[in-house]
Amino acid sequence: MIGLQIEDTKLFMNNLFKETSFDNFETVSVNLKTIVTYEIDGLINKAYLEEAPTEGVLVPIYLTWEAHKQHVFQLIKGGRSPLFFKIIFTLSSASTKSILDKLNMDDQLVQGFFINITYDHPTLKLTTGTNYKTFTMDKSIEQYFDQSIQKFMNKHNITYALA
Repeated sequence: MIGLQIEDTKLFMNNLFKETSFDNFETVSVNLKTIVTYEIDGLINKAYLEEAPTEGVLVPIYLTWEAHKQHVFQLIKGGRSPLFFKIIFTLSSASTKSILDKLNMDDQLVQGFFINITYDHPTLKLTTGTNYKTFTMDKSIEQYFDQSIQKFMNKHNITYALA
């Protein structure tokens, strides 16, 4: 787990809401405080789907950020910044499996990889997390994910300091 203090809030918000940088992350939840508090659960209600998923096809657990971001942006745009927001992203099951395959690790070892984005006016922080299914002393998976997120931030020219 690492914590990153975002140095350029405006650039980060542009990447989050106007660019496609974060679109493929699955959205676990959004908590947003403006004049009222909004809470969004990103869990897909499978009963709402028109047809049952084809057997063998992986159906995501959560909607992607791409599906949420315009709605969330509409809630925060305007003259005033929100008081607070927290967005929790996770990698898709396929991306999680891909990381574990690259590291030659058992795909039953990790439940998921998470990114927590917290804005508490005026501070913006990003924290990573790895949810293990079982206890392990080996933190190489977590370190790989943390380094991957730092590379992702650098690729998108998002400046940060380790918090």
